[in-house]
Amino acid sequence: SSFLNEMRQLTQLAKATTCHSLVLVDELGRGTSNAEGCAVALATVEWLADVGCHCIFTTHSTLVPKVAARIPNVRLCCMQVTSADQQMHFHFEVKEGLCSIENYGLHI
Repeated sequence: SSFLNEMRQLTQLAKATTCHSLVLVDELGRGTSNAEGCAVALATVEWLADVGCHCIFTTHSTLVPKVAARIPNVRLCCMQVTSADQQMHFHFEVKEGLCSIENYGLHI
């Protein structure tokens, strides 16, 4: 299963990561339920912050960044997106802070 693969990869990450590491994590926790995925992702963010490594952690979750914003050595960035006339406008720029739009899903 993809969840089992993620757990194996996290085990390898935990064994090898130091404060000198650059860690790239993309969409952790997507192989399970939303609640479990968020729990795994948040635990990983907290652990990486404790290790003190440099990390790029991507997520579509809206909960993970909100909680991670409370961690002192975490810096949040997002892709610049605006919405006007019920259309999404992707600016392909990175900005600091939480995303201003909660959901990129379909507007029906």
